[in-house]
Amino acid sequence: MRELTIRLMRPNDIPALESIALACYPADFFESTRAFQSKLEQSASSCFVACKRTQVVGYLIAMPALLSSPPLLNTETKTLPADPDTLYLHDLALMPDCRGTGIGAALVAAFFAEQMAFQLPNAALVAIQNSAPYWRRYGFAPAETTIDLGDKIASYGRDASYMVKAMG
Repeated sequence: MRELTIRLMRPNDIPALESIALACYPADFFESTRAFQSKLEQSASSCFVACKRTQVVGYLIAMPALLSSPPLLNTETKTLPADPDTLYLHDLALMPDCRGTGIGAALVAAFFAEQMAFQLPNAALVAIQNSAPYWRRYGFAPAETTIDLGDKIASYGRDASYMVKAMG
């Protein structure tokens, strides 16, 4: 993996993100260009890409949030909470031929390093496409959900699971 670089995402990476998302997700999970852009604009320090040489082959989008209020799928992020308590991992995607290579783990390591920099007590995500076992390996566990939270999680599909990791 000498040729692998993890770096902060840039606005000109968005077309590559869209290509990766198209290769990874069914149409109802696809997010608009503006949704990608808004998340990057709001939290550039917690959005990363993985590059093999100069080609973007994976990405991770995260942002400070409230544990009780993850964003809906495919929405623009206009503001972040004034007092966040969570670094929310919104999306991790890799080109299919890069799965199982350690690139996902490298992106998750960048996420946890940024979570430590933010000094937030929680990390959270919505596991989709039967990915909960993957996230358990990183210490995430299914969280109890309120009705309001359940409605937000439902926007991610029937099998979605809200998962949290308390940071210590």
